[in-house]
Amino acid sequence: MFVLMSTFFIYPSNYALETASAGIMSQEMIATVMALMDVVAFAGGLSFVTIKSRLRANAHFAAPALFFAGYVLLVISHGVILSMLGSFLVGFANGAGIPCIIAAASRKAGKAAATTVMPKLSAAMYMGQFLSPFIMTAVNALLGRSGLPHLPFCFAALLAAILAVLAVRLRSEER
Repeated sequence: MFVLMSTFFIYPSNYALETASAGIMSQEMIATVMALMDVVAFAGGLSFVTIKSRLRANAHFAAPALFFAGYVLLVISHGVILSMLGSFLVGFANGAGIPCIIAAASRKAGKAAATTVMPKLSAAMYMGQFLSPFIMTAVNALLGRSGLPHLPFCFAALLAAILAVLAVRLRSEER
């Protein structure tokens, strides 16, 4: 959950700055895209049952794959359409990823989930949200002079790959 939330919160912490500095869209449009991304995230959460029924054991890979694709689109985007699509993929990934992790943790913990697992997941969610900017600050300090365009989105794509590795581990534990 911590990695998922860290991956997601790079978006709201950096999207406006990255998009405005690249001159992709106006600040008003950036705010609209970010608000619509939240609607898409809500739809992702509502779609979790469908994703789980269609992908079955591979459902754990939906969020990492969508995060990765979304952040790659944000890195390569030079226009409104790809930027919006990348934003919406990131939002959908977050919306679908949270219930996936909660469901897997609840299954694994059984009846004790409400008293043991859920508080830990909540703590991990908030830690990911609030530590993400500090992690990104450290990454910028280490790699900021590398000249890598859209460094926050590149780092988020790396986190998505790490999330995929964790999904492989989670899938193997469920077998």
